[in-house]
Amino acid sequence: MYKRLKGVIETTGMKMASAQAESLFMPHGDEGTILVSISDDAGIVQDLGGVTLAFRLLHPVGGQVLYRSTSTGAPGRQELAVVVEPPSSIGAGSYHWDLWFRPSVKEPETQCIPLGSFQILQSSR
Repeated sequence: MYKRLKGVIETTGMKMASAQAESLFMPHGDEGTILVSISDDAGIVQDLGGVTLAFRLLHPVGGQVLYRSTSTGAPGRQELAVVVEPPSSIGAGSYHWDLWFRPSVKEPETQCIPLGSFQILQSSR
């Protein structure tokens, strides 16, 4: 799986841009990459230097986090790759996922892509 997505963080209150839930799928045991750019709610693309993005895979009932992957951006970057490689112990099925934005270690996380569907398909191997 390789997917290019756009996240949005609310900073201005203008709400001219908003993130959309996305559906993702990948075969069981495979690895994927999500290439993410982030804009503020006025639509201005953000520099991802020092920013950490966190992908979360959640159980569809109760929302327990089953898997988490993070990536931190280098200065001057406007896109950041987050590798998604759920452990083999997470079986084929339907899950939820979202993406969180943390501007620095001293600041709280903000959801930048809302909950969407994540399908782990039976392996073709």
